[in-house]
Amino acid sequence: MWVALGDPPRGHWEHSGIVDWFARGDWCTPPARIEQELIRAIRRMYTDRARATYGVVRLQPFESTAHLATARRILQMIASALGL
Repeated sequence: MWVALGDPPRGHWEHSGIVDWFARGDWCTPPARIEQELIRAIRRMYTDRARATYGVVRLQPFESTAHLATARRILQMIASALGL
C-alpha cells in the first residue's frame, strides 16, 4: 500500500492512517473507494501483525492464510491500477 500511496503527509505512515488513505482510493485514477470487506480484512491483518509482533501472540494457520490472501488481493489491485 505504501507504494501506491507514495510519501505520507506527515513524514511517516501510521497503521490506521495508511488504511484510511488507501481505503479512499485517491491513489488510483480515477479514484475508487475500496470495498468495506477488504478494508475490514486489511484492518484485521494490521491488528494481528501488531499482536504477533508486540504481544508475542501466535497466529493460527487459518489467520495467516487469510492475511496472505488479503495481501495478494491488495498487490493485485495495486498492480492493475498502476499498470504493473
